[in-house]
Amino acid sequence: MKVSIITPMYNSALYIEETIQSVLSQTLPEWEMIIVDNHSSDESCSIVESYVQNDPRIKLIRNHRNGGAAEARNKGMDIAQGAYIAFLDSDDFWYPTLLEDMYSFSSKNNYSFCYASYEIAINTLSNIQKEFTVPVVATYESMLKVCVISCLTAFIRRELVGDSRMEGKINEDYFFWLALLKKTPQAHGHQSALAIYRLRPSSASRNKLEVAYQKWIGFRKKEQIPFWKSVYYFSYYFWHGLKKYAFSLNKH
Repeated sequence: MKVSIITPMYNSALYIEETIQSVLSQTLPEWEMIIVDNHSSDESCSIVESYVQNDPRIKLIRNHRNGGAAEARNKGMDIAQGAYIAFLDSDDFWYPTLLEDMYSFSSKNNYSFCYASYEIAINTLSNIQKEFTVPVVATYESMLKVCVISCLTAFIRRELVGDSRMEGKINEDYFFWLALLKKTPQAHGHQSALAIYRLRPSSASRNKLEVAYQKWIGFRKKEQIPFWKSVYYFSYYFWHGLKKYAFSLNKH
């Protein structure tokens, strides 16, 4: 098994088929897709079950409560069998060559932690508004200034992940990347846009004030960064966040 794809899901009936179809269309076929449902109340699970019955590579795990995306991803990591771990949220989309491109990029260069550029769409996949082009390298220090790694393109050797897991319900992926970058000097960026991130008004990441607050708390408590240094890194985060998402502020 080359890649374990971990997908947290909650009330994603409108989008999950597009997400699964993007995985089924991958040119690299050696994968498993672990969909962890957070007690959805819509038809999400029924839709996934129809795919599970037709393709043994797709697995559905049902939680009896909504513990958030981090808990769902952790449960997926606990049972993942692939040499690599990738994350794909239940409303996002991969282009067909993502797994093949990322696997080749990682294995040929002996990279343990990779990520790629992606496009940002508003609500529908066809409504692409912007491409986020990633830098070629990310380090712990550079990631304190600005997060350039998105869940939907992260591609990580399972050995590097080890027993590291996500914590909390906000910025959980960001602080997970920082934990991994304490284990390896660099993460490496694939310049091609290989995925579409769907930006929706209801997306958890759009609660910017709470995200900013939790990032500050994370700097001070999780990373134990001194106050004035935290101010320095937080100013970078604030400025880059404005530049990255300002285009969407007049869309809603």
